[in-house]
Amino acid sequence: MNKLIDNFKNLKYWLMSKNKELQAALVIAMMIPLRVSADTGTASVMNAALGVVFDIFMYVGIFVIIFGAVNLFNSIQQQDGDRQQKAVTGLVIGGALIGLRAVSYTHLTLPTIA
Repeated sequence: MNKLIDNFKNLKYWLMSKNKELQAALVIAMMIPLRVSADTGTASVMNAALGVVFDIFMYVGIFVIIFGAVNLFNSIQQQDGDRQQKAVTGLVIGGALIGLRAVSYTHLTLPTIA
């Protein structure tokens, strides 16, 4: 189990510090929806920008859920109730971040500019 945790830490270190090209590719991939043609209106630009923001929330939510699941697994093994509570809270927050797009698109309408 310790070897698995060490491998995960090494992977995290490699992704965060060594692989700048991967970080740049992720940022560019999130900005692709912002490409709009010149004849589109303000509403489509705002919808594209909101789409990028919600994509970022979704990616952060996925990371929080993975981090919470790993913490929950470790805290169950160590029988630590406080860490279990924090891990479950992280899982709930991650789920809320992922579900934010569905809630916002059903209840949020942008004003039209005449």
